[in-house]
Amino acid sequence: MSAWGWSAIALFAVFGLGIVLPVVMSMGGRLITRRRPDVAAPVLAARASDVAAARIDVVVPAYLEASVVGDKVRSVHDALAAYEGGGRVIVVASDVATATAARNAGADHVIEAGRNGKPAAVNVGVAASDAEIVAVSDANCEIHPVSWPAIAADALRDASVVSAHKSESGGAERLFWAYERLIKRFQGDGGDSLSVVGEFVAFRRSEFRDIPRGELIDDLWLAVDFASRGLRVTVAERITTVEPPAERNDQWERRVRIAEGVLGQQLPRVHTFLRFPAGRRFAVHKFYRLTIGCSAFWAGLLSTAMVRPLGLLPLLGVVTAYCVARYRGALFPRRSLLPWTTVVGMQAVPPAALARIVRKRFRGSEGQPGWKKIAR
Repeated sequence: MSAWGWSAIALFAVFGLGIVLPVVMSMGGRLITRRRPDVAAPVLAARASDVAAARIDVVVPAYLEASVVGDKVRSVHDALAAYEGGGRVIVVASDVATATAARNAGADHVIEAGRNGKPAAVNVGVAASDAEIVAVSDANCEIHPVSWPAIAADALRDASVVSAHKSESGGAERLFWAYERLIKRFQGDGGDSLSVVGEFVAFRRSEFRDIPRGELIDDLWLAVDFASRGLRVTVAERITTVEPPAERNDQWERRVRIAEGVLGQQLPRVHTFLRFPAGRRFAVHKFYRLTIGCSAFWAGLLSTAMVRPLGLLPLLGVVTAYCVARYRGALFPRRSLLPWTTVVGMQAVPPAALARIVRKRFRGSEGQPGWKKIAR
């Protein structure tokens, strides 16, 4: 075999390591937790009261969500009505149509805050709450089971933040979310994890600190802020959020924006992540995949092409361009994607995010709130 062939094998092994290593680390962390309970969690802050039946206010940041926010308000009301502690639904709307729909659905408190980004909306919603527990949830997702308030309150008896598993009802990223759930399961129910999802995250209001305006990934910032103070962040095995799959171009924009936040804002703070076990697992999982793993994939693809440059280079170029175009929704957006097409397409996200970071810094437009969103 030629040097290019061996190089391709080695590089794809480096890429694959980014898939296997997070699972291995999660399993190892779970074994350590079982054998040494003293290292199972960070030092917990003193608890003023038992939150098993504390009131829960649900903050719903909503922008261009007029067609779905009503169902969200009603479903959350149903869940809170069945919960011993009760609670309120607070909608922070960034447009008039969404605010009107929320009021018509019976939201307890509707705040028209204008479009200042989700972090600002979350801050406003939390400030309007006086409940001991606040849950933040997106307008277009369902939270299962209906008993989630009791499950979350129980988890928060010895944790400060609890999140959920995420899934999509169909869509091109089912395999991705199944993989994410696998990693969380290996950590164990109640295991420390920074892999929170913005669709559902609940926390003790007294321990919340305002999210900085320019943060692109508000849920990750919140998780790291709590964990870096020695407070537990966990994922409830029994709580799941379900949302319809986004349009391909909308999903691409979301993926690039998340990668932009990880690479541009969180990666420079890697020293903070390395201070605690959940942060180290996150660094291996996310940072590795978006940097070393992605680079190894593209280098491995180029090495493969160089084995037979006249034949493989144009062939792999066409196939790769096809996969990326399909994933972005620029080609056959209504047709379903094969898993390998999604895997290849997702490797184009970090380079696109890096290009956006460079462009914004050159133009001096970093930290501006909002993104190109399709109205729902």
